[in-house]
Amino acid sequence: MDFERMPLECWRNICFYLDDLSKIRLGLTCSGAYQCVLSPENWNSIDLTAFGLCVHTTPECPIVSECDGGCERYKKLDELYINMKERMWNYLNWWISSGFSVRRFAFSLDFGCERDSFFQLVSSFFVRADLGRMEELHADWKFTQNKTLMLYRHKRKQCSEDTDNRLEYFWTMLDILLNTDCPVTRMRTIFDWSENSINHLSKLTSIRDLTLDKYYIFEPISSRSLSLFFEKFTHIKTLKIELIDPSLYFEETYPCYDISHEELECLDLRKCRNFFLSSMKLPKLKILRLSRMLSGRTRIDRDEIGVRCFGLMLAYIPCLERVTVNNSEYRAYGRAQWECLLHHFCQCQRHLSENARMRIF
Repeated sequence: MDFERMPLECWRNICFYLDDLSKIRLGLTCSGAYQCVLSPENWNSIDLTAFGLCVHTTPECPIVSECDGGCERYKKLDELYINMKERMWNYLNWWISSGFSVRRFAFSLDFGCERDSFFQLVSSFFVRADLGRMEELHADWKFTQNKTLMLYRHKRKQCSEDTDNRLEYFWTMLDILLNTDCPVTRMRTIFDWSENSINHLSKLTSIRDLTLDKYYIFEPISSRSLSLFFEKFTHIKTLKIELIDPSLYFEETYPCYDISHEELECLDLRKCRNFFLSSMKLPKLKILRLSRMLSGRTRIDRDEIGVRCFGLMLAYIPCLERVTVNNSEYRAYGRAQWECLLHHFCQCQRHLSENARMRIF
């Protein structure tokens, strides 16, 4: 087949399925591929969580945690780390100089250490790049998926005071996005549920789809913080939360939360543990995703956990069409139909007992 005679639309369709590194390699094959690869349609997404140009190959160390100064990999770690950061800077600078517009930006870089300047890298890109068409942002500012960065941080033994900068850098990043008039509609980020974080994030009123991952392993959240969140975020349509409340593990008590929102259409609580709802006032909610282990334990009948029946909340979610519990999906229209399905997912004492009896017979 003569690839030079292949229509331009076919080349663009091929580039659609390639990552950044593969596109660059394709552009080096011939002049026709080079012109096609440089088409702006092929460069609208930056994903630094799987950044091919940062990948390195070094001899595997059997016990990384016990590496000493004589390990070959340990000696080369500083050089690998510096080269990786230079590649990231060069790549983002090339993107900006080429005049490409960003529609999706994803990164997984720890803002915890000022000397790493990862915050400077991200903030500099937001200030200089064309964000007028950016629709999606994945901001993981606590962890890193790059092996070099993890090993380097272990070697340097980062001081605890460096981690105090994370939240301040996160707030500053949100202010930068606000000043650039970035019309991001879909966002996923680490979230600590503090009042400052809620106030800063709520200023991005263009967000419609929001995913909040946990900042701490055990994330205590107060009813006041949750109420303030829904009071500020009146514009969101889809919300996904990840929380693990430690109260039930250590105090044998459980907090119950109230959720009230006028515009929310999809609520995902599958990654929440010990997160019990006392009431839901969601008049436009259509999709609800839950987990069978809302308390982090097996679904058993326990008198000390008097979870409120989900059937009592149905009157306040009249548009509910679908409930997903783990991998099981239930569809119904109207309160009468939902009453027949409550024993599948309701955590109250009565429906747990009915479900147990149905399994016996």
